[in-house]
Amino acid sequence: MKSLLLQFLVKSHKFQGLYGVSLAPELASCLDCPPDRISFLNDADAFLIGELNGGAAAGAQRAIGITLGTGIGSAFAVDGRLVVDGAGVPKGGEIWNHPYRGDIVENIISTASIQRSYECRTGLRAEVRSIAGRAASEPEAREIFEQFGLALGQVLREVCGEFRPECIVLGGGIAGSSSLFLPAAEQALEGLSIRICISKLGGYAPLVGAGVNWHRARSSQIHIPGSTQCAASNSLMASALSSRGKDTRSLRSDLNGDTAFAMNADNQSPCAIGRRRPDENVTSA
Repeated sequence: MKSLLLQFLVKSHKFQGLYGVSLAPELASCLDCPPDRISFLNDADAFLIGELNGGAAAGAQRAIGITLGTGIGSAFAVDGRLVVDGAGVPKGGEIWNHPYRGDIVENIISTASIQRSYECRTGLRAEVRSIAGRAASEPEAREIFEQFGLALGQVLREVCGEFRPECIVLGGGIAGSSSLFLPAAEQALEGLSIRICISKLGGYAPLVGAGVNWHRARSSQIHIPGSTQCAASNSLMASALSSRGKDTRSLRSDLNGDTAFAMNADNQSPCAIGRRRPDENVTSA
């Protein structure tokens, strides 16, 4: 059972086969810890918590985390804590399905939108990484990323401006090509006191966030907005610390495929499970 579950987590992209499944008992068995020591956290939420704790958003009183990939993930925080409602916060803190100019945000800001634009311009279907690689010599590729950046800035201005964030941190696979679209996004945000920046922790941000979230919940016994106990969805960040390693500062990462494992100092007990950046090459220990 252990090996089958881990193989599934490594190979599955969006975990669709796990929807509706109670993961806590299965993960507890794999990690050799009680089920009540496992919590689940949306990956965008984990990303922002990580960036607030030693990353690009450290010290910001009001911050937004945006993950750019297959879709668009979002998280909002005030004074270091996630918020899912309040002034300027979209329902549930999510912007992917927010109505925008006759469509929804995710259809405008995502991997698919870049691929569609490129195919319309060139007749070719290509991966985003490949399109980014052609930008230096191919005007169409360069212009598509500039248009993407402009659309991103406009979306953030219209959908997130009311929240009045001090900073917006961008992460996810597309963020690796920020030099191609960030200037256009910044231009669209001119006039607002918002700093837009790229993740400092990169693919490790969700791991740090998952550990911080778990430690806060266990230490204070309070509910962290956005977290759940045993519901599985297609966008989860699971964190589980064993009884031998509670200090997130002692974590190291051991990444394999699309699944990342942060280990305790003793190298034996997995502490966090999450997805790494698609473009990040890490050798497993």
